[in-house]
Amino acid sequence: DEFRKGVYYFEEKDYARAISFLDDAIYLDPANMEAKYYAGICYLQLKSPARALQLLESVEKSGKIENKPMFFYWIGLAAYYDQQFFRAQEYLARF
Repeated sequence: DEFRKGVYYFEEKDYARAISFLDDAIYLDPANMEAKYYAGICYLQLKSPARALQLLESVEKSGKIENKPMFFYWIGLAAYYDQQFFRAQEYLARF
């Protein structure tokens, strides 16, 4: 399915290709927090921190951040690159 293909390309570090599949997975299932998590990291890697932050904040609000030890690193980095330095500091302090 779209999510598995997206994760495959994510693991291959082909973030642009991963995004196309992950965005489709999110469109098909807006509650898919795993797809949003991976897509958020991809957008960050592709220098789109605002979109990355939007997706990762959605994951945080869902409460589905267990088993993601790097979550606050990624969301903190997204906030930092989006020039939201106070929020970045808060997130990174939780990492």
